[in-house]
Amino acid sequence: MKHDNDFLTLAADTKEKMISFGAVSKMSSYHFDKCIRLLGRYLKSKGQVFSLELGLEWLNTIKHSPSKVHDYSYTTWSSYRRTVYLLSDNQLGRLDEWRMYKFYDISFPATEEYSSILSEYEHSLHLGGYALRTIRRKTGMVRKFLVYLEEQDAVPFSKVANENVASYFLTEHFKNRKPKGVKTEACDIKLFLEYTEESGLSSSSLLHNAVPVFYVLENRIVTTINEQIETNLLKEHPSCRADKRERAAYLLALRLGLRSCDIYDLKFSDIDWETGLLKIVQKKTKTEIEIRMDAETQNALIDYILHERRNLESEYIFVTAFGHIARKTGNCRSLHSRMDGNLLEQLPNDGLHILRRTFASRLLNSGTALPVISAALGHTGRDSIKPYLSTDEEKMRRCSIGLDGIPCRREELLWAAH
Repeated sequence: MKHDNDFLTLAADTKEKMISFGAVSKMSSYHFDKCIRLLGRYLKSKGQVFSLELGLEWLNTIKHSPSKVHDYSYTTWSSYRRTVYLLSDNQLGRLDEWRMYKFYDISFPATEEYSSILSEYEHSLHLGGYALRTIRRKTGMVRKFLVYLEEQDAVPFSKVANENVASYFLTEHFKNRKPKGVKTEACDIKLFLEYTEESGLSSSSLLHNAVPVFYVLENRIVTTINEQIETNLLKEHPSCRADKRERAAYLLALRLGLRSCDIYDLKFSDIDWETGLLKIVQKKTKTEIEIRMDAETQNALIDYILHERRNLESEYIFVTAFGHIARKTGNCRSLHSRMDGNLLEQLPNDGLHILRRTFASRLLNSGTALPVISAALGHTGRDSIKPYLSTDEEKMRRCSIGLDGIPCRREELLWAAH
């Protein structure tokens, strides 16, 4: 019986930490609870205490589809797997953030020269002021590229030729990929090759020209939320342990247009609480902006600080039990968990950024000039505001062309009527 109590205590503590990390969706909680019940029975039948080895042994008894199918059985199994690793990390005292525990092998360059090049390139990106997440993405793509070059015996790097670069984009890695994703990776590889040329690592100054040019003809309509969803999102949700924190964050995005990275990096010193003036340097663009908060947003922040925020000695406003939220996860999950009934189907799976887009689209629909909207969003490029034009339905309707003058046969009219 003592073993059962120890396991349930570990599970309860793990779940509490999960919630503090932002994993508050109903589905995450459901899969966690179900995993604990099933795993608890398995441990009881074995008469043993929980360990990672026993957890993985139990996982092998769960039938599921392969990852390529990615149906409900696979999603459930992967949730169970994450729970097992969360329990193990918490048991060992190293659970300090929400992790996904990806289980595919990551290949790294095998040669000392290519490992050094990757490390030096990562350092140069840090010096260039790139955000940490951007650096991880860029170095991840370069890492795969360097592994491929090693497989082609293009070592040292001075042996890399245009043919090696061009052939990389014909590999299985790019098969059935979305054009936008391929274009992004091509741009990152090109940036890396330009770095090697400037650093003297490449024997040619034209190596970057071997990267194929990918044109993505895509005009995506920007998604926003309506007033009904907003009402449902901002009302009190007592079942959510981070209710006041999430509501304050949502209002900062919806009323001030802040990005999530700037919201969760917000410090007490960034706000003049007497005047409600918020002054920050944006993390993404390094642009300084000043915005005066409305009463609703300021009151929501004060409500969170006084009645829900943990009593931590931290300069950051938004915290968990472990301190500053360095990277907020679960934005989509928390948005969806606050939706009632059929409203969930109306909410696009776009995360917290959809509230920033709603802020911009409402300014546009109210007749605010584009330069003013761009300044409010902290954009540095003149064209950054253009995607928001698609949210002005009235102006888009004026651009549409009628069907008058297009000849139609009688059978086509009958088909349209049906």
